[in-house]
Amino acid sequence: LFLTTLICTAVTGFAQDKRYQARVSLADGRAMRGTILHGEKYTTPEDFSFFTEKGDTLILLPEMVNQLEIRGEIKELFTGKLASVAPLTDDLEKLPDSRKIVAEEKWIFMKALVLGDKANLYTYTNESGYTHYFINKGEIWDELVAFKYFYDDTKVWVARDFRFRNQLQGFFYDCYNVRIDASRSNFKENVLVRLFNAYHYCDGMRAYYEAETPKIRPYLGLKTGISYTTMQADDEAPPEISSIDFDYGSNLLLGVSLKLVLPKNRRQNSLLFELFSSPFRTKSTSTADRVHLQTYQFNTLYRRSYQKGAFYPYFNLGLRYTRVLQEKEFTPLLDPDINKVGLVGGIGVSYKQLDVDFRMEMNDLAIPFTDRFFPFQKLQTPLSPQSTLSLNISYHLPLYKDYVVK
Repeated sequence: LFLTTLICTAVTGFAQDKRYQARVSLADGRAMRGTILHGEKYTTPEDFSFFTEKGDTLILLPEMVNQLEIRGEIKELFTGKLASVAPLTDDLEKLPDSRKIVAEEKWIFMKALVLGDKANLYTYTNESGYTHYFINKGEIWDELVAFKYFYDDTKVWVARDFRFRNQLQGFFYDCYNVRIDASRSNFKENVLVRLFNAYHYCDGMRAYYEAETPKIRPYLGLKTGISYTTMQADDEAPPEISSIDFDYGSNLLLGVSLKLVLPKNRRQNSLLFELFSSPFRTKSTSTADRVHLQTYQFNTLYRRSYQKGAFYPYFNLGLRYTRVLQEKEFTPLLDPDINKVGLVGGIGVSYKQLDVDFRMEMNDLAIPFTDRFFPFQKLQTPLSPQSTLSLNISYHLPLYKDYVVK
């Protein structure tokens, strides 16, 4: 019942779209304030749903917009522009075979990276995840070119093209130092932003707008579940110990976590810090021996996520620190205090604020059994990574201000 309530709350509580404060300057001369729907997407939207202060709904298309300002976690500026855009992809292995890559002229929203009196830098990310960069000075608009393509009747070949360096050198013709830097620059967003800021500094000026850098997003999480455990002796255990067969035991597990979503690389990287309380109970099937321990575990994990629509598959890898304390009974145990460090890893998927993953621990705990070590192994389907194999479900709440309009 607890798990069902948790999952339903996560899905229903976060299913609605987020609204942010916005203002728009339209091509017909009108200017309006209101709210806008803007989700966590890594592609540039094709349109926006805008809600005026009077309660009217307006679908904003690129050809309608001179400038759109959205005040979410960070301030974002968009402009509508007619541009020639090729259907490229950020994965060069997925470029289409058996046909040429043909650029299509269409209206798109461009996101501003640097705006100034001398020059502007914009970006557009298509549905395949490829990011186009556009430079603008007065009436001059140009897309920076970083790849070139070769064709025959059956295949497309792709090669690096440093034509963007020549484009930037021509664009920065009136600033020698920036022109030299552009001649050996890389095709990366932070490098391009730095060049455009330096170009303004060349005349003692400053860009009046630079896209804000996303911040680390902290989340507080709750984990819970049921574990199924088994215990067995190793080969070195004396016969009176190795002959004991222990039954499976099921236990309720509880834990909390802190997730830090890092801003770089489309927020694909996270750090997780987890603390669990995990009781361990089992009994012998042939003797009166019983085991009842209390286990505490602290995990430090790295997570890499990948966006697939509304879902985010990921993998975890990190270290666990486990401390075992005797709670009630363990007939042959002499020293109940045990510390252990080991590896833990797994795969899973996120949806909204809900995480589900499977994990495998690389090392088993070893309990001192009289004068020997008595390893026990735990096979679980819990909501805690306190085992050889585990199923984890967690529910996270954001701890950062998101500027969402209720």
